[in-house]
Amino acid sequence: MTNTAQVDTTCKTERRFGFFNAAITIAFCIAMACLFATTDTFAKDYSFTWSANPEPVEGYKLYYKKGGEPVAPFDGTGAIQGPSPITIGKQTTFTISGLDENTTYYFALTAVNGTEESGYSDIVAVNVTSTDTTSPTPVPLTAVISPINQTGVAPIQLVFDGSQSTGYISSYEWAFGDGGTATASTVSHTYQAAGSYTAILTVKDGSGSTHQSSISITVTAPDPISPTVPDVQPTPTDNDSLVDQTTTDGTISAPTTDVETQIPADNPTVADDEGATAVINFELQEVQADYKWKTVTFSQPFVDPVVVAGPPSFNDAKPATLRIRNVTSTGCEIRVDEYEYLRDRHATETFGIIIMEKGVYELDNGAKLEAGTFTGSTSFQKVVFQQTYNVVPVVLTQVLTYNEASAVTGRVRNSGVGSFDYALQEMEKNKVFHKAETVGYIAWEPGTGTYAGLLYEVGVTAQDVTDNWSEITFQNEFPSMPLFIAGMQTTAEADTAAVRRQSVSTTTAQIKIEEETSKDAETSHAPEVVGYITIGSMP
Repeated sequence: MTNTAQVDTTCKTERRFGFFNAAITIAFCIAMACLFATTDTFAKDYSFTWSANPEPVEGYKLYYKKGGEPVAPFDGTGAIQGPSPITIGKQTTFTISGLDENTTYYFALTAVNGTEESGYSDIVAVNVTSTDTTSPTPVPLTAVISPINQTGVAPIQLVFDGSQSTGYISSYEWAFGDGGTATASTVSHTYQAAGSYTAILTVKDGSGSTHQSSISITVTAPDPISPTVPDVQPTPTDNDSLVDQTTTDGTISAPTTDVETQIPADNPTVADDEGATAVINFELQEVQADYKWKTVTFSQPFVDPVVVAGPPSFNDAKPATLRIRNVTSTGCEIRVDEYEYLRDRHATETFGIIIMEKGVYELDNGAKLEAGTFTGSTSFQKVVFQQTYNVVPVVLTQVLTYNEASAVTGRVRNSGVGSFDYALQEMEKNKVFHKAETVGYIAWEPGTGTYAGLLYEVGVTAQDVTDNWSEITFQNEFPSMPLFIAGMQTTAEADTAAVRRQSVSTTTAQIKIEEETSKDAETSHAPEVVGYITIGSMP
């Protein structure tokens, strides 16, 4: 028996592919929300139909997964046509065969043009039950963790995948054995100290039944390294892509090209209160970029760089976010990314970026900071810091990969001394889904101080920043224009939004929360807390 579901032809979402010299626009009309199965489907086969894309495409791909949550990864196996994804030609109908009985499957469709692929359509749930309705065999509730029994050197970030768990799962609960927890199907966690740990996954179904699975984690201590102690003053380096660099007295000259200001730091040494030293490799740049991918070259190589950027200036009022990809030890690519309902040609904006070696640090005034990465999804997840803070740090985040072309930003909430919550966020018109991305973050305790000939200030606003322009007055007056980076610390309102800036001076910066309007024209936003980092030369 084959069940067929007709797909509504109403265009739900517009997606755009890449940025080519000759623009290729894919206006998605894969409107599959009506296909969501609300009754049991007595079949091992299931057929889909959808409206042809109005613009030419080379074909489509059908993604599927068995059980778990309706989120990526769609890594199903077992269909006669092969594992997920199944490549389909230009046809607009397809029947998938060989599905297991008494199992829930999730499906999503993408359109393909060459090497470019759209984001997912609406996710469809199908409950394939046995044709023998008199004695159906229930799907056992089983927690499954992949991979099993991981090892590594501290500090180590590991990914835990519970998406292969079976049954009608309503929730996932992770306990990592070091006090850390998480609640998504696929999560990441960083172990800071050497030791043996047991990571436990508990799955629960709608009736309240639970099942647990556990794996062993072995974390070893790193080999001792005696760091060298270089000059604490930043030294200029030659780089054709940089306009000006700091001199030993910390002054910054006026920029003359699209990379405005460079403040390199050549492995300065930072001492804590007890005389210990920690080497910090970091770099600051102020960049000008538009909708085209721009290569940013670091002035010195990094081992594992974390990059955070923004907010963009307000030369073009169309809502946008910043997107980074291809982060290497020597550079990255960055652009201003407009949401799909807008035209892609965004004007040039100015924004700051911080590049910092992944790690945990403490300054000589006792202020703690760290740089790290994790895997982000559209479900809020707890991100555990690599150290415990004395006060709640400012957390600035940045998506660092390009696994899906849809414009995406990130939201932070529930920041504390030990963790914060984070979720990816696409435009409102899109369904709540985005492929998993690597997210970088820098956490830094609020306060002011000096470091390597530079003056820094880290702070938060009151919860009063809305869609109207607000002014931040710095605690210190900088002798020249400082680098300014800011991001929301709360999610008081769930509408997709990001921070924009204007009128940055030596004493103030103006910011606001900017919503996009893909779903409606309303842009008022509830008051949020904004955190910021400002770094400039010494008086």
